[in-house]
Amino acid sequence: MVVTEQATYLYAVTGTQEIPGLPDVRGISAAPLRMVGADPYAVVSTVSLNEFGEDALRQNLENRQWLEETATAHHEVVEAVNAAGPTAPVRLCTVYRDDERGEEMLREQKSSFQATLARLAGRREWGVQVFSPARPTENQPASASDSPGRAYLEQLRSQRDERASRDHAMAARAEDVHNSMAEIATAARRYPPQDRRLTGIPDPMILNAAYLVDISAEPVLSQNIAHFQRAGLDVRLTGPWAPYSFVELETS
Repeated sequence: MVVTEQATYLYAVTGTQEIPGLPDVRGISAAPLRMVGADPYAVVSTVSLNEFGEDALRQNLENRQWLEETATAHHEVVEAVNAAGPTAPVRLCTVYRDDERGEEMLREQKSSFQATLARLAGRREWGVQVFSPARPTENQPASASDSPGRAYLEQLRSQRDERASRDHAMAARAEDVHNSMAEIATAARRYPPQDRRLTGIPDPMILNAAYLVDISAEPVLSQNIAHFQRAGLDVRLTGPWAPYSFVELETS
């Protein structure tokens, strides 16, 4: 009989041991979840080192299907934990050799975890994206006195100037959105705009940001988004999410 070596996979750290929906959630490879530690607690499951050992993991991270399935399972666990109270998501594929090592890490980082969870209490992460409409530039009629070559160059120059002016104006409006959101949020983080191939939207993204917002301030957040949308701006709100963007923990 072949014995498969196992390890402990860590999903999130929380300050509560009571997570009502957790028994109905499965982790990586449909494994049952359990909790280790004591204030803070870690939500973990057992994984195989055939998948999560150093060499195997390096190969699996290059396998798109495996990565998507693992990330989805990880996210579902984090969201279930987050629904019960302040949660510090742990980065994808954080693995310990056993529960005891995970508990040791919790003890070593206890004060840091507790401070993080206190900062996240009563707050949720929201994503905001702004897209710039890619409007075609109309051809300018050439003057009768222009030569074909000169008319073509003038048209190119006019299109370039119009595009630059439009891009500048859209960037300023996106900055207005960010500043407005940041005033409401307790923390903000900007990311590089995503490629059209990832968004599935033909228009270019010009703002990609996350905001940590008090639950009591969320109605104001929604009002702000609606204000910019009524003004004709393509602003998209996603969430609420577990605070992935606002947790920096030493779990290694």
